[in-house]
Amino acid sequence: YYHALASFRQRLYGQARPTLRQLTERYPTWRRLDEAYYLLASTGMESGQYADALNALQRIRDTQLQPDIDKMERYFFGRITDLRQ
Repeated sequence: YYHALASFRQRLYGQARPTLRQLTERYPTWRRLDEAYYLLASTGMESGQYADALNALQRIRDTQLQPDIDKMERYFFGRITDLRQ
């Protein structure tokens, strides 16, 4: 997780995404799984992979993250200019 977080902060989204996917697949009962899905969604949004990002967001069960999810969706969906994405 921390490796992916460091990659994300350095804007290396292509490195963060596979690490997060591997984490979520290998450790489906990890206690911070929702945070990993949120970070996975963030990397997807930043790299224009909106469908993947939405799939990650749908997996989040922690309702306390909902305000952050709403902000993320408003911010990134407001930037979309091509509806084919």
